[in-house]
Amino acid sequence: MDPIPVSAIKIGHIDDVQELRKSKSSHIPERFIRDTTERPKLDKDIVSLTNNIPVIDLSKFFKGNKDKFLNEISKLTVSCQDGASFR
Repeated sequence: MDPIPVSAIKIGHIDDVQELRKSKSSHIPERFIRDTTERPKLDKDIVSLTNNIPVIDLSKFFKGNKDKFLNEISKLTVSCQDGASFR
C-alpha cells in the first residue's frame, strides 16, 4: 500500500501563542482578549487575605547586611509560628 501524501491545509492565518511570543509584539490579538463581562471577578475576601501574606526575601540572608538579615529572620520566625503561610 502506497503512503498517502500529506499536504498542508490552507485555512488562512491563525495567530499562534508560540509565534506571538517569538515576535515579542506588544499587541495582543482580539481573539485572545476576553470581553469585560466574561472576565473573572476579583473576590474581595481574597484581596484582604493577600495583604497579610509575609514576603520573605531569602537573598537578604546572604548579602551580609545584619539589620536586613535580622528583619527577614524575624518575618520568617513569625510566619512559621503563625502557620498561616503554609495553608
